[in-house]
Amino acid sequence: MDIMRRAAAGELSEVIGESTIKMDREQRILGLRQAAEAAEKNISAATASSLTLTSVESMHSSIRIAIGFHSNSACSSTPRGRGP
Repeated sequence: MDIMRRAAAGELSEVIGESTIKMDREQRILGLRQAAEAAEKNISAATASSLTLTSVESMHSSIRIAIGFHSNSACSSTPRGRGP
């Protein structure tokens, strides 16, 4: 998630290096961080709380789905026919 946040803010080069400078410039020109900060200032506390809760619930749901998928897939780290 940190990589995605940095990519959107135009800060990826801080951790990856010079290869992402062009992308960072483009993202900074778009101004996604400034737009998000402005939007954050304009929403009510109740709305912000609701959005945060919804985001966390969605993330937890996605993680549970991914864990279930990987534990049942052929790519599982447990050899076939052997239990944990």
